Amino acid sequence: MVNFDIDVLADKVGGRFHLVVLLQKRVRELMSGIPPLIEDAEGLAFEEIACREILDGQLWLATDEEAEKLRAEREKERLKVSATEEDIDKVLPFKLFGTEEEGK
Repeated sequence: MVNFDIDVLADKVGGRFHLVVLLQKRVRELMSGIPPLIEDAEGLAFEEIACREILDGQLWLATDEEAEKLRAEREKERLKVSATEEDIDKVLPFKLFGTEEEGK
């Protein structure tokens, strides 16, 4: 494992406490199967992947306000891409799926 400068990592995330919290959360995510945010992560320890993600600026600890804003943006995006059957019927000039009784 490569040695990382703890002070540099801590400065990027707002202090040592934030660094420990962020590393712990990210390592758990990686262990549960969430893919790395960096390329060439094959063969690296989870801790090393998390440190490299921080150094690359791809991983940070968001403030409560930032987290809420990100959640709202993701929810807005999720609602944009999820369509109900009625939504689809409104834009299609024909019906894709129907019951047997409708065809009679």
